[in-house]
Amino acid sequence: TPCDDKDIELALGRYLQVLEGTDNLQKALDIFTRLRTRAAGGQADTPCDDKDIELGIAAILISMMEWRKFDELQLEKQLFSGFETSLCLSLRNFHEVTVVKGTMPEHTALLGKAFYWAALAVEGSGGINASCLSQLAH
Repeated sequence: TPCDDKDIELALGRYLQVLEGTDNLQKALDIFTRLRTRAAGGQADTPCDDKDIELGIAAILISMMEWRKFDELQLEKQLFSGFETSLCLSLRNFHEVTVVKGTMPEHTALLGKAFYWAALAVEGSGGINASCLSQLAH
């Protein structure tokens, strides 16, 4: 049952994501989607200005391997401060490359995008964030 406390709902959504499994990921996505709708003034499927919510949805979609839905978020067009958006975009592209079977030309493009966004994440973090450096190293 939603409690209308953003911090509690974010924590629950993240916890469910860590637990993994289809049901838990769908429950986490439902929580973040509800938060997004509330933050967008009640309009469903509308981006909001809350970085925690938007990147939370993105992370869940990466875990679910929902590449099309992730791309529909259009995170690259949102102007969130910090390196997290670039890191998330890199993770999305890299993860798709690692789970596909065979190599096709579009996979090379995905790998290029993963490098591009990882480099921006490292730069945005001032070169000191371990997650950004690790992503670029992959």
